[in-house]
Amino acid sequence: MGTRKECDASYTFKPITLFMASDLSPCPQISLVYHGRSCFEIRFAGKRIVIDPFNPDMFEYASQDRRYSLPKNKIDYAFATHVAPDHSYFEGIDADRTYAACGDKPEFVRNVRGETAQVGGVVAHDFDGRSFSFWTVPSFHDDRQGALEGVNGIICLDFDGLKVVHLGDVGHTLNQEQIDGIGAVDILMVPVDEYYTIDAETGKRIVEQLNPKIVIPMHYKTDNLANELPFSDEKNFVSKFGNVSVPDKCCLSIDKDNLMDELRIIVLNYHRD
Repeated sequence: MGTRKECDASYTFKPITLFMASDLSPCPQISLVYHGRSCFEIRFAGKRIVIDPFNPDMFEYASQDRRYSLPKNKIDYAFATHVAPDHSYFEGIDADRTYAACGDKPEFVRNVRGETAQVGGVVAHDFDGRSFSFWTVPSFHDDRQGALEGVNGIICLDFDGLKVVHLGDVGHTLNQEQIDGIGAVDILMVPVDEYYTIDAETGKRIVEQLNPKIVIPMHYKTDNLANELPFSDEKNFVSKFGNVSVPDKCCLSIDKDNLMDELRIIVLNYHRD
């Protein structure tokens, strides 16, 4: 797919060609950064949200200028789809509150300044008239009811009507209860490594089940992880779709009102310091 450029550390978000209208909103609904592996940072209404922070030491064999890097700013909400060094490394970020999906039930373990509690259902907040809500849908890390790899929590985030779903390390297609629990999807983050999670065909079937507007592949072998031999890159997965964009950026600005009706696959670069 050609040589990729890094996204500069200033996080300058610029809309790419995923919008229908030329008259774009000067204040996008969300801004999103891919940090590598399964880690994303989302900005909304002055808040920062992180999903699946990883332990950078896992990638120490990569050259310094090509390593994945975690967000360095203050984080308001941090989520983990399951407990693993490359998905729940809350120690590596400065987060006000963390939510670790239980995986076996639709609940999170919430930690706010050292005080923990289990919370379930839809958790809703309001930021100066802009709504933010989230919930988790139980799933498995494998296709054997969790017998091999355990459980996984699908993270569902609703940003004032713009719906983002992060599948974590899901290992199977979805049943009807899970599809109903997730609901409508605008942006779907799908693991495509074909070893620890799902293969390309299963990923395609999940996309068909959820019918999102945008799909962002994650959890695959990037150019700095050549030594991770079991991992596949994203090419098998994206080859199954006709509308693929590789914007040479780690950042997207997205407004629901300007989303295209046609499904688009967006392959993001990973952020580098």
